[in-house]
Amino acid sequence: MFNVDDYYLGLIFATPSYFENKLNYNRLLNYPESNPFECLTKEQSMIIGNVILLKKEGDTYYDEEYSIFPKEISYTLNKPNRLGITLGYVKPFCEYYNKSEEEIFLQEEIIFDDELFVNILNKPWYVLYYGNSGDYYIVVNDVDTMDNVRNDFFRELLGEEDFNKIVNHKNLQKKK
Repeated sequence: MFNVDDYYLGLIFATPSYFENKLNYNRLLNYPESNPFECLTKEQSMIIGNVILLKKEGDTYYDEEYSIFPKEISYTLNKPNRLGITLGYVKPFCEYYNKSEEEIFLQEEIIFDDELFVNILNKPWYVLYYGNSGDYYIVVNDVDTMDNVRNDFFRELLGEEDFNKIVNHKNLQKKK
């Protein structure tokens, strides 16, 4: 059964070994869409990272979006995985998205109902249920909210004053 409390938003970073890993090279060659850093440069993927949706089971977080098969990509906080990706920060999904907005839609119904499909595209997030397989997936339409996870990480890492200086280019100290 689906439980939104099992889902988290995680900030992942590529390590230098990510770009040299033969396993990862073959994986991306065959499935280029499985690269969680596809929209980032090599430097950005190591410095600012990417925020992704994760499902937690025990102490392990699983990436359902970029995995080629179930549980292929897993993370333990602050430890590089076998592909050379480190989960550096994680927060519960419901700290950023309202739990009361949870709605589950049957995938088989959506594909035949254009009006329903258009309506769910306006929701910040929803749950898609595949009746044939019994799988549930969170679909996030409001991906901009996910950037707040990165901001919170750097705010905690740098402190409010340095965060504003470096990230927001603001100096909070009064000028004399």
